Amino acid sequence: MKKVLGYLVMVCCFSVASGQDDGPGAPGQSLERVIKILKQKGVTVVVDKRNLKLAEPVRVPIQPFNDSLLPRIFAEQPYLKYEFIANRLAISRKTKEEIESARAHFTFRTRGLVLSDSSHPLPLASIQLRPGGGGVMTSSQGEFSLDWSIGDTIEVSHISYKTVLIPWRSSRRTLFVHMELEHPNMDVAIVKGYSTKEKSNTAGVAQVKLTGVPTGDVLKIIQENISGVFAPPTSGLAGTTHKFQFRGPTSLGANSELNYRPSSSPLFVVNGIPWAPLLRPVNQLTTMVGEPQAPGIAAVGFDPFFTINPLDIETITLLKDAEATSMYGARGANGVILITTKKGNSKEPQVTVSASYGIGRSLPGMPLMNTEQYLEMRREAFTNDNSAITAAKAPDLVVWDQNRYTDFNKLLLGGTSHNMNQHFSFSQGDTLYQFMLNGGYGSQTANLPSDVYGKRWSLLSDFYYRSKNRKLKTGITASFAVAENKWLTENIMNATLLAPNAPALKDSEGNLIWEENDAHFRNPLSFFKLKDNIQTGNTSIHAYVQYKIMRKWRLESSVGYQEIRVHERSKKPMSAFDPDLNPRGTYSEAKNRFTTWIVEPSLHYTDSLFKRIRVEGVIGASWSAQLNDWWNRNDTGYTNDQLLGIPSAANGFTYKADKSKYLFLSTFGRVKFNLKNKYFLSLTVRRDGSSRFGPENRYANFGAIGAGYIFWEKENEKGANSYAKLRASYGTTGNDQIGDYAYLNTWNKAAQLYQGITGIFPTGLANPYYQWEVTRKLEAGIEFRINDIFNATVTGYRNRSKNQLINYILPGQAGFGSIVQNFPAIIQNTGVEVDASFKKTWGKFIWSSKLTLAIPQNKLVRFDDLENSDYANKLMIGKPLNILIAQHYTGVDSATGLFTIADADEKKAINYDPVFFGGIRNIFYFRQFYLDTYFEFRKQNAPHPFTYLYRSYFPGTTNLDFYSNQPAELNNRWRQRGDAATWQKVSTLTSGTVKNAITNWTNSDAQVVDASYIRSKNIQVGYTFSDKFCKKRHIKRTNVYISAENLFTITPFKGADPELQSPFSLPLQRTVTIGLQVTL
Repeated sequence: MKKVLGYLVMVCCFSVASGQDDGPGAPGQSLERVIKILKQKGVTVVVDKRNLKLAEPVRVPIQPFNDSLLPRIFAEQPYLKYEFIANRLAISRKTKEEIESARAHFTFRTRGLVLSDSSHPLPLASIQLRPGGGGVMTSSQGEFSLDWSIGDTIEVSHISYKTVLIPWRSSRRTLFVHMELEHPNMDVAIVKGYSTKEKSNTAGVAQVKLTGVPTGDVLKIIQENISGVFAPPTSGLAGTTHKFQFRGPTSLGANSELNYRPSSSPLFVVNGIPWAPLLRPVNQLTTMVGEPQAPGIAAVGFDPFFTINPLDIETITLLKDAEATSMYGARGANGVILITTKKGNSKEPQVTVSASYGIGRSLPGMPLMNTEQYLEMRREAFTNDNSAITAAKAPDLVVWDQNRYTDFNKLLLGGTSHNMNQHFSFSQGDTLYQFMLNGGYGSQTANLPSDVYGKRWSLLSDFYYRSKNRKLKTGITASFAVAENKWLTENIMNATLLAPNAPALKDSEGNLIWEENDAHFRNPLSFFKLKDNIQTGNTSIHAYVQYKIMRKWRLESSVGYQEIRVHERSKKPMSAFDPDLNPRGTYSEAKNRFTTWIVEPSLHYTDSLFKRIRVEGVIGASWSAQLNDWWNRNDTGYTNDQLLGIPSAANGFTYKADKSKYLFLSTFGRVKFNLKNKYFLSLTVRRDGSSRFGPENRYANFGAIGAGYIFWEKENEKGANSYAKLRASYGTTGNDQIGDYAYLNTWNKAAQLYQGITGIFPTGLANPYYQWEVTRKLEAGIEFRINDIFNATVTGYRNRSKNQLINYILPGQAGFGSIVQNFPAIIQNTGVEVDASFKKTWGKFIWSSKLTLAIPQNKLVRFDDLENSDYANKLMIGKPLNILIAQHYTGVDSATGLFTIADADEKKAINYDPVFFGGIRNIFYFRQFYLDTYFEFRKQNAPHPFTYLYRSYFPGTTNLDFYSNQPAELNNRWRQRGDAATWQKVSTLTSGTVKNAITNWTNSDAQVVDASYIRSKNIQVGYTFSDKFCKKRHIKRTNVYISAENLFTITPFKGADPELQSPFSLPLQRTVTIGLQVTL
């Protein structure tokens, strides 16, 4: 009977969160129905309908009714109170203090049994609570009991077995934990937010547990281990942003330009704190990697994830579908990525030290013309134009040495990069407390003849305490990191196109040369005088307190704080420019700060019903605030490089500043049912409020449902488990990634003064009525496991995003060009994802393999009156968003030597999204040796490298910088009448028919090439010293390794790199690293 009552209370909690009248199986009647009965009996009832959503079911019989029943009815209502006077019933909401007092009676405990891989009781297993600490050991029969609360995770560990993490659930009164034998290799698990690593999981969620020494940055690790994540880098420079995408774009955005659409960024949560910058760069000034202030996905700059040391990360979890992300609400509309750092342990003191050092060279660039080929091309261009060659027009053909040759790719990019990492970790604890302290340093230089580098210093601590009576538990995780990145202000890749017969770059005294025989050019070494220094600090603190208030109930509250500070300085001295141009120095400075607060109280309940149905429930709330304030200043007109940075020495300046606040408030509830460990059901509801919408539409309701069914299960004679499961989920979620204050009128200062006064002008038209974009997510999957050897998950999904916020064009008489408003456009993302793993042992040889594969498809389903909109030349119904609407290319005219295209009305859509992508990892063990290989593959189209070149440098022309060299592929060009050539004739002209033909080519299907590839991303060989060797030296474990990244690539791509694609991106590095890891 007590268990039944506990179940009733849990369902009431769910009803409070969901606002539903009577959920399936809920006992009693809803308060709203009771009110109807009372009204029928002549009672006048006064109540705000919004408060009825907070009511719990009424279990008191109300017929026949008398006013003595009211105290009993409202004793079960933790949020509502009443007054009954003269047959008039007034119902109102309790105060905050009254509500807290009503919640005080909820608490409970869990008991468990830990079994080995052969299903035998496992004694002396460590049962620890995370985050924080405290724990017990299992008895000789493998049993344990433990008090835990909302937000807790039970960590079950044992020597030689894989660690099992069990997130808290109110229904988990009884736990059966099956441990699996572990070999020191990659451990990839299936986990879910607010749930456990169980077969009862009804949603698609993937997690990677980092062991050993991870390579690369955070986003690279995610892409290599979890299917569906597409995160190509934008540069080979340390600390640059990625083009991150998961399951396709979901928003059109308010800007119709293809490269400016929103990033559809998932929500990143680091140690319980939302990551404020998401995927946007945090610097403000233009650098060698791109423009950080560009709209949407075009923004490229410094990635604050660089401040997170991969060696401090314990797990990375990706929540994919609506059921998995529902507990995070609209912030998780595009998925949720949970990053959890390492915790302390309850064992004896342990120290781990690791160090590595590596060198790297740039991946090969696109071959350029040598001097002979270049001069031939330039002379030919003059001939084609019937233009005379003179020293003024062509000093490279008349004045400069015709036999000189410099390979500027090799000169500028041919150096050796160096990377170095050191890390230490100390942990200690017992059953009441655990403590950990980590510290690390890392640096990576670029292969340029200059001090271009990225450095990081990190510090992480974690502390947990539990009272002896196990009712009170508290913990805190704190981290602090500093990064310094020295970059250049301009892209050095442009300078690789300097004419190969350009003069020497330095004189005998080491000074830069700017001209030869009065023929000026821009010296590429001058780029290294253009310095940009970015200093970033990342401080994060997450603390929690939980208290067991009743046997089955646990109350928890957590608070998190994060601050990311960026200070950037950029110098452009006069010495970086040709002195004959009378240059002036420039100094720019910027600061940017992101501050995040989050508070999350929650209440959990867990129990079993009729010994057959396990029930779990949770209700909670989340409040977060994100503040962003920045300023930048640009001082110009310096006449002395020694005075750069002193404002009074500048001739003029510009200054910009801004502050914004983003508030997010949510309440949520979830209930889960588990019948016979075979049938599973999960229901979630959530109400979100965002300050990014006007008062009319600030709040919205969302929900999700998930179900699972194990239709086959067996265990062989060795105790190995096999099963097959079907699961499906459906839900709705919102999206508020639209920027702050877009619903208000916005203004900016005018550049020109009017009668000595600075004016203002409108930049945005108010629309307080636009609403949330809504995404409906449907997912189904099959999971199977065969004898603990083979595991696979195949998932299919369909996500539809509607109510799009776009830039709606207004008629001319409106007085404003456009307005951001909702539009009935629909974007659909479908796809299939596969995660499969295999592990087999033959004596002392072990083979472990893992495959990730994603086949995504994106398309625009609906866009009314598209042909008359601002998006007409960018989008097509039934096609992906990332397309080129191209004319058909018909080749080079053999008579004129110009590119030709078919009829302008014949257009087709060229898709730039990957057709499929993934990776294969194989790990081979033999005795103490291991070989770890990871290969990445991708099927995709990309713009031809000439597309990027044609935007700035027409073949045959020159500019004041003389960056006029061309790829060697251009040797296959039209030269005379009758030629069947790949490329059109060259010209010195930048307008007229030649330019028009190039423009037609860049808008045709000719500029699309196959950029598919298979790349060896990482190959690592290692050796783990034997226990005997370590024991003699009082060492617990020692491992040495050597790894190679980007060793080779198989691709038909005609450019330098199919992953970066642009010839103007700093190349990726081919690196070789040696490392050592010792545990004391």
